Amino acid sequence: PGIGQFIQLMRIMQGLRGGGGAVRGFNVPGRSVSVPLGAARAEELARLGIGSYQISLDGPQEVHDTTRLRADGGGSFGRIWRNLLSIRDSAVEVRVLLRLHLTPSNLPFMREFASRVRDTFLGDSRFSVHFKAVERLGGPHDEELEVLAQEVRSQAQEELGALVRTEGAID
Repeated sequence: PGIGQFIQLMRIMQGLRGGGGAVRGFNVPGRSVSVPLGAARAEELARLGIGSYQISLDGPQEVHDTTRLRADGGGSFGRIWRNLLSIRDSAVEVRVLLRLHLTPSNLPFMREFASRVRDTFLGDSRFSVHFKAVERLGGPHDEELEVLAQEVRSQAQEELGALVRTEGAID
């Protein structure tokens, strides 16, 4: 189902509660949902009780757009970044966890990218960051995934975490 159907469902659930406020405790574990989430959409979803988001980025645009493609084959970074900026520049009350994926291919780019993320978003308490090494979790394309060796993973997460450390900004 599309985002419109999801919002309609949330409104129905809110109506079943007698219109008495936002629906709470709604979670879709294990699902990757690509939703254009600018400030207006975030505001609409916040009114429905959905105010916490996890946004995955695979590095700067030139890296991210090789791994995260839209249905039409184009890259998704520009749209995601613009939407994040619109949330940052708004007053909408949300929490945004920026999940920055780490792989052998993107690691050389991540120090500069993490600094950019820090400078752009982490001065805003609504944003936080988590560095997540890509893992093989049993999916059909596991063998195609590039993964970091454990010692490299730990060191990268520690160094990048220190780089972006801003009180309350690290998850």
